[in-house]
Amino acid sequence: MLLDTGLGLSRNNQLLLVKTLQEHCVDPEQITKVILSHLHKDHTGGIGYWPEDGCFTLTFGKANYFIQQRELVFARQLTGIPSIISHC
Repeated sequence: MLLDTGLGLSRNNQLLLVKTLQEHCVDPEQITKVILSHLHKDHTGGIGYWPEDGCFTLTFGKANYFIQQRELVFARQLTGIPSIISHC
């Protein structure tokens, strides 16, 4: 289980979150649940990525993602706010 996915920072084309997990002997494939506390980008930026083929890919492909329904409804009502991911 993982709580939030961080900013989504990467170095040398590797997500720092994934690198940190691997350094602590956690294979990303072991993550089966991702709980998103809220949809600010500093908590959800590592949720996935756009590879060269243009098809959005979840960072933790075997995981179920969870978010409070009220948070999702609230975020979808917002537009043009750069700190919120509202297109989920």
